[in-house]
Amino acid sequence: MIDLNYGRIRELHQIDLKVFPKLVALDLYENDIQVIEAGTFDFNPNLKIIWLTSKILHIESGVFANLNVLIYLYLPSNPCIDKSARNSLEEVNNLALQAYAMCFNSEYSTLNQKLIEIEMEPKTCENLQSLRERLERLEIDIQNSNFSYLSSFKRRIVAEYLILANVDEDCALMCNDNLDDIRKGIADLNKKVDNLENLIKDLIDEIKNKCGAIGECVEKTVDPENVTSMITTDDDADNLTNSKVIKTNVKI
Repeated sequence: MIDLNYGRIRELHQIDLKVFPKLVALDLYENDIQVIEAGTFDFNPNLKIIWLTSKILHIESGVFANLNVLIYLYLPSNPCIDKSARNSLEEVNNLALQAYAMCFNSEYSTLNQKLIEIEMEPKTCENLQSLRERLERLEIDIQNSNFSYLSSFKRRIVAEYLILANVDEDCALMCNDNLDDIRKGIADLNKKVDNLENLIKDLIDEIKNKCGAIGECVEKTVDPENVTSMITTDDDADNLTNSKVIKTNVKI
């Protein structure tokens, strides 16, 4: 048996009771517990007596469903319910159903649903900022609610922030990888440009050193950029034997 009367306990979680699998009786008379969460008693199948006189505002559906030997359920003097059942599994089950209906708190449910939606939404680089902003707003809403001290909310919010931080890091690494790819692409492009410039220079040098298409003979002057070209032309198209030479300066 665990007897914590007047313990000023604010929260009760599955992790608190998990280490007591043989627990038969739990007495939490006059405490400050507001929420009985789903799964709270999952590791206490031998519970026969539960006494919860606290400040309960919300009881999750199915909390007592797996307690097959529970024959005493005391829920007196709570804001949402003031009833008890004993000596009968049927009465206990009926009271449990009433507790689920009477102790449904819409504020808790709304906050919990918003957190579930954030937990379930895929985390991508594109929606990372939006999720972080939603989480920050939800954190403020919880702080301003009747459940501001509920550590389960806080643990889940911290867990989400850690997930977002890890995604943020992954995205940053991806961006660095992309940046490396871009830098490599720019380097390859610059290399191609350099190769193209070298090719152009080679072509210019080749033109300078060959007669090319403009004449039979190219005569270099002192200035390497000024080439004196001697082009043979015909006075008479019909008389190919009478030719003369025209001198022209070509700047390449």
